[in-house]
Amino acid sequence: MPISKKSAWEILKDDAEDARNDCLHAFPWFLELSENRQKAMIDLMFNMGMTRLLGFKKFLLAMSLGNYDTAADELVDSKWYEQVKRRGPKIVSLIRGASDV
Repeated sequence: MPISKKSAWEILKDDAEDARNDCLHAFPWFLELSENRQKAMIDLMFNMGMTRLLGFKKFLLAMSLGNYDTAADELVDSKWYEQVKRRGPKIVSLIRGASDV
């Protein structure tokens, strides 16, 4: 049975909040990130899930150290980047510090 657009948006909002909470618990440095970098991390968590995201060890290490260009390069060099098509460059741009994508 189909759900309403309002219900779909509520489910999406709840899932995004769950992804944010996962980031808060998994990455002690998450709150130190700019708002756009937090959005990028939430997107990655939302779409990959904790297990897959934790597999991006070099990316996460670079993020934790504030080496955002290196972190972005790690994403670009991954299979994920090829798979997500247009979303990849947007996420990478947010990680590099773009103010709007």
